[in-house]
Amino acid sequence: MESAGARLKRAIAERTDNIRKFARDLAREAPALRGRSRMSLYKYFDGEADPSDALLAAAAKVLKVRFQWLARGDGAMTHEEERARRMAAEADPKHPVWREVVEEVQDAFRESG
Repeated sequence: MESAGARLKRAIAERTDNIRKFARDLAREAPALRGRSRMSLYKYFDGEADPSDALLAAAAKVLKVRFQWLARGDGAMTHEEERARRMAAEADPKHPVWREVVEEVQDAFRESG
């Protein structure tokens, strides 16, 4: 299973791709964490140290990802993805997402001949 540090690295890459900006935003979000160096972040990324829940909670806010995913690997990365995952799991055929899926499958069958 992916570590919290690896998920943090992935979230930064996918959501901001700028570690300096992330570090500044993190310091603004959680002043108590101010003074964390980028080297600390790299230690988390490499699995040399584990980020605290306080850091992960602030990072989740800054990156707009779910704390449960960032800290524990539970569910989807974002709230939107988690909602979509839950809707799919519920398999409500009346939901608009299913109409799109059915249309895509029908299109694929038509194209394949």
